[in-house]
Amino acid sequence: MTERELEILRFGKVEVPIEESGDKPYYYYTHDVVKGLSFISNGSDEVKGGEWFVEFFNTDVPVRFYDMADVLGLINILTKAIVHEK
Repeated sequence: MTERELEILRFGKVEVPIEESGDKPYYYYTHDVVKGLSFISNGSDEVKGGEWFVEFFNTDVPVRFYDMADVLGLINILTKAIVHEK
């Protein structure tokens, strides 16, 4: 997946300044489906060959996606499953 595809999917960019990273500044992307269910990308300092991936945030075992179509489909499925209580 490209960085542009993350932007098209409406992932938000999170910049980490050198004061927090301890080495050099970098950034990553996140997308919240609902509170407690989020995607996070690899950091810009970990990108190889321009290829980004996203995974579910804060899981014991990484669940990772490399293809924009897969991520879009998953976001659509999860969004449809949200229960809006009245």
